[in-house]
Amino acid sequence: MVVTGAAGFVGAHLVDAFSRQGASVVGLVRSETNAWRLREVASTETVCCELGDERDTAGTFARLAPDIVVHAAVERPPKGPAWHDVFARTTSSLSWNVVTAAHRARAARVVWLTTQYEYPACASPAAEHDHRPPDTFYGAVKLAASLVARRYADDMGMALTCLRLFSVYGPLESETRFVQVALRAALSGAMLPLTAADPVHDFVHVDDVARSAVIAATHAAAPGRIFNVASGTGTSNRGVVACIESLVGRPIETRTGAFAASERDRGEWRADVRQAEEQLGFRATVSLEEGLARNLAWLRGRLPS
Repeated sequence: MVVTGAAGFVGAHLVDAFSRQGASVVGLVRSETNAWRLREVASTETVCCELGDERDTAGTFARLAPDIVVHAAVERPPKGPAWHDVFARTTSSLSWNVVTAAHRARAARVVWLTTQYEYPACASPAAEHDHRPPDTFYGAVKLAASLVARRYADDMGMALTCLRLFSVYGPLESETRFVQVALRAALSGAMLPLTAADPVHDFVHVDDVARSAVIAATHAAAPGRIFNVASGTGTSNRGVVACIESLVGRPIETRTGAFAASERDRGEWRADVRQAEEQLGFRATVSLEEGLARNLAWLRGRLPS
């Protein structure tokens, strides 16, 4: 099997989870990627592949002939005034190259990881049958890419399952992400900058995400469907801070408004998780408190004392 984006936060955990299940995993990475995360998980073969390059992607998939493809590679929104154009173009080409290469290589299953931002922010839990358009440009681009991939897979008779990941956190996550910044502030005593708003997110531990992908890769009910991967519980940024404070036994100094909010740092994002529970038998089992405690333990072994 192949895992794209294997050197990324989620991708490395996927490689680890599938390898521990006994799967023969090949991780696809970019040539310039720092693969430090892969050194922390179960060892696996890696192959350099530029997924934005159609010929490279097609040739790599043809050589590897994977039975299962788990697509976890993402294009991050670049900085600068032209980011809309760059992000839309690169995301579209990467997604198209992967889904067509998987079909030509005769992959039996494709598990397509995407994002909660395919939904608009809403106080009520978002369900897979909710067809309201995204209210962020990032979400619109991601939804367009997954719509094309799902439509193509359906036309070609290819078994593709879409997993919409909500706010994933855990060990190996980038140190610039909110949960990691908050945990580091708790351990170091640094000030934690917060946005003026207090957005609510549905935090899901990366171990649960990896488990959902393992299930989706083989479950008979998975092909052709979309599943939310989340806890089903919304927690505000301040709620996360309060939980961390309880774990470390001391307050975290915060400064509201010191962090500039992005288009995704607003509103409320919670998932309706009934479809994953009823059709896949998947339910997130790592509570926020337990997940943050695991992350704290991991960080304590890596930060200077």
